[in-house]
Amino acid sequence: MQKGKFDLSPYARYDISHIKMKATDTLTNSESSTDEALAIGADFNYISDYKGGELTRFVNLEYKSDIRRDGTDYISKNAEQEVTMKLGMDYQVKDTSISVNYERVQATNNKAHSNGIEGSLRWKF
Repeated sequence: MQKGKFDLSPYARYDISHIKMKATDTLTNSESSTDEALAIGADFNYISDYKGGELTRFVNLEYKSDIRRDGTDYISKNAEQEVTMKLGMDYQVKDTSISVNYERVQATNNKAHSNGIEGSLRWKF
């Protein structure tokens, strides 16, 4: 959905992964596992002109739930449900762009979280 320079993009996602390990360890008792998760979220973007370039500010909110709770011992048992928030900005002038964002992932039971900051500078030469 778009109104002027503001854009809202809701989404739903199904994630599946299959992992095969060559040896057993204290975390797993089988050689392979399959993980499945459902996520719903929304991306919010606002684009504006700034000093001869284009500045995009964004926020992403997402809720993710593990749908295959089979009693597997995870590194963190708090990984069954989580909320992710990401906010940042991109600035582009001609063939050069700079991007910076912050991401917070929080387990819904408040027992685990992670924070991350990412930045990049790209240009054509």
